[in-house]
Amino acid sequence: MPACHTCGEPFEWGWDGERWLPLEPIATHEGMDRTFVDENQVLRADHRDRHEEGQSGVNVTRLQKKVPAETADEKERPKSRRRRPA
Repeated sequence: MPACHTCGEPFEWGWDGERWLPLEPIATHEGMDRTFVDENQVLRADHRDRHEEGQSGVNVTRLQKKVPAETADEKERPKSRRRRPA
């Protein structure tokens, strides 16, 4: 079972038809509001609700195409400095 990078607690993945969402395991969702229902008609809690406000991850958008990784040559090359107008 995967572990959360924010709190270290285990969670389960759930697919909502558009994206993967972290769900609280059924064994540990006692006392949490249920936000989702799975294919077995079991109400499920959102794992992100376990985090305090402002401690969750970030919202992301998938890129149209991948950005290639930097090569070793690019890493060694010094970055040029932008000049400010006088």
